[in-house]
Order: sequence, then structure tokens, then C-alpha cells
Amino acid sequence: MVFPQGNFSVEAMKVLKSRNFRAAVNTVPYPTGRPVALTLGELAQPAVLRYGGFPLFPRRPIRQTKSQDIAFNLFFGRPVLIVEHHDVFRHPETLAEMALTINSIAPEIHWSNLESAVINSILRRRTPDGIFNIRAYSGGVRIANDRDSTERFSVEWSHSGQCPPVEQMLQDGTPYRSFEVDDCGIRLSVDLAPGSSQTLSVVYRNDYASLGSLGFQWKTKAFLRRRLSEVRDNYVSKNRYLMALAQTLQRRLLS
Repeated sequence: MVFPQGNFSVEAMKVLKSRNFRAAVNTVPYPTGRPVALTLGELAQPAVLRYGGFPLFPRRPIRQTKSQDIAFNLFFGRPVLIVEHHDVFRHPETLAEMALTINSIAPEIHWSNLESAVINSILRRRTPDGIFNIRAYSGGVRIANDRDSTERFSVEWSHSGQCPPVEQMLQDGTPYRSFEVDDCGIRLSVDLAPGSSQTLSVVYRNDYASLGSLGFQWKTKAFLRRRLSEVRDNYVSKNRYLMALAQTLQRRLLS
């Protein structure tokens, strides 16, 4: 989920977790109207788990992304997520410069879609007994064995009593029976053959299935807002005079 205009609530994060979304991505790392100071421990992880235990992956606009931010993300296993509206392609050199900067800092980086970036964002370490411990963040994670021998992976997700109950685990879409759940986390172990990979997913029980409709008025407002956003993105933003007029009207309405 990428929130429209970056607005979200803790309640929305809980619903997304119960509806088995992978994760959320947002520019502002706290709920609307409720600014919080994230700890260094929260920032030094691939995703923020403060809000209902649902992973929030931060992103930054190009103008706010510095070389040290890129290096910080890569050091702590965070994906490098940048955000811009498509009018950035009027001057694509800024986007090209950012791509060159990222490639220069991390020559081995993989450019992919958002879901791939999220499910591959894990923390990994090998214990003295040879087992790879995987700290998972998104609802689904991809683990890979790049070695020449079969390896065992122990995968763990955070979990608490405030999280929705776990219905099942999936291994490449197939139910996986051998897992443990308690207030400390969700854990399972799997052996991977050389050069193979698997996607492991948590399936939570939907505790919000009985919610009623939001009503005709709300649906109408949401429909109009979506269509107006499409008009802005597909037409207004492509004309600098119309875009300037729209921004002027917006400032006056909000003042």
C-alpha cells in the first residue's frame, strides 16, 4: 500500500495487516496528525514496525536523498526508495543523476519493482552451527541459497498479542505446516537446495470481514477524488500553465 497524499492512521495499518497486505510505503514515517520521534533502533532496520506491527518502509524525494542517506539504508538492509511525481520527467537529468549516484555507491544493487524490493528486505546472519537466521519484515519474504550446498534457514517475524491471529503459513503459495507462533514471534525453518529460492508468507485471520459499508456519500467523495487526481496527473501536470493555475488555486483554498 502506498497511501494517497501520505495520509495514514494506526487503525489503517492494523486493517492492512489483517487483510494480508505485504507492507506499506510512505514518505512521512508517522500517522497523520500524530508526529513521533522514531528511535535509532527503529531507523536502523529495513522497516518501521511501531504501528500495529505492520511494516512501514520509508521513502524520500530526490531532493532530500543524499549520498549518506543511501549509504545508511544499504548498511542497515533498507531498500533505497525514492519518490517523485511523473512531472520529474520534464527534467529527467535529476532522476538520471540520482540513479548514477546510487549505482556508484552500490554497484551490485538490483533495480526492481516495489514488491520485489519489499520481500527481499531482510536481515540475515549465520550462526556458529551453520544455520542462517533470517529476520523478516514484510508479510511475505524471499529467501535464497546462493551456496553450493543445501543450507538451513530459520525465519522469524515479529508478533504480539495485538496482532491478528495467524491462520497459516505459505511456502511458494502452498500451506506449510511446521511453524511456531507465540507473543515473541512467528518462526519456521526450511532447507534450501543449492541455488534455489522460496517465498514464505504469513496469512493472518481477517478480523475486519464483518465491517459494514462506508456509505454512499463516502464512496462518492472517494470516486470523485480519484478521478480528479487522474485528471491532474494525466492532463493538468503536462501543461505548465494549467499546473501553475491549479497550484495557485490550491494555495488560496488552503490559506
